[in-house]
Amino acid sequence: MKKSLLLLAALCFSVTSSAQTVPDNAFYGGLGVNFNIINFNAADANTLGLSDVYFNGKLVSSGSAGGPYEFPASTENIFAPSAQLGYFSRFNKSKWLWGAKYTYSYVNSTSTSSEIHIPQYGSVGKTTFTGDAVVQSFEYSVFSQMTLTPYFGISTKKAFFYLGGGPSLTQTEEKINNVVGYAFIGEKEVNISGAPISFSAEDWTIGYALTAGGTYFFNPSWFLDLSYTFCRTGTQTNNFIAPFSHSQGIVATTGDLIGRTSTHQTLNSFTLTINRTF
Repeated sequence: MKKSLLLLAALCFSVTSSAQTVPDNAFYGGLGVNFNIINFNAADANTLGLSDVYFNGKLVSSGSAGGPYEFPASTENIFAPSAQLGYFSRFNKSKWLWGAKYTYSYVNSTSTSSEIHIPQYGSVGKTTFTGDAVVQSFEYSVFSQMTLTPYFGISTKKAFFYLGGGPSLTQTEEKINNVVGYAFIGEKEVNISGAPISFSAEDWTIGYALTAGGTYFFNPSWFLDLSYTFCRTGTQTNNFIAPFSHSQGIVATTGDLIGRTSTHQTLNSFTLTINRTF
């Protein structure tokens, strides 16, 4: 009888001990993978070409042409590696808790639009004309993404669930490849800017992130974390300018190609990590 009571007591202690696996507080770190749905929003653009026309080396006219344009939106889906560091703590050992986590993901996704024709409208003196700025391709990339999200949650014996939000920092790059400016003169399309010109800009944009997730503890030292994060990057605005020079026999043109773009991205990320407390 005494042995049976001891075995029952040991079993009860074992069940009780195994049931409470979420620590009262802990630092943690984890590695895993996320699936990203990236919405590359349309990029607003304004273009301007300034040109001087020379005949036998003598300036005979000056003109300009430009116009607004919107580079098209697209959606890209991609898996990416992810890492996180965090901390959580119960409020007075209750089921409620607070915490914060820093996450890093190498998204490395690019949206590409090919062969874009941007209508141009301009004038030389009192004469108006139309034109065409031809872009071989427009690329927008998201590389590294970091978020810092404080959160609040509620815990059970083996898990806790949380909601949070905070700032994000995203590395982006924009490329406008091989631009050539043309003017329609009579029935001819005349190359004004000469050899193709390319532009690029890389930025770190500050935005915000909202996250919701849940954990499952195998024991006080190891747990899984599954979360969803919505992130909106800050608006990236880039200004471009490049000189050009083009000769066609005794006629030559020189000037500048000028552009300005503005856009932002939104990312929906589903992340699974295996974490260890320390």
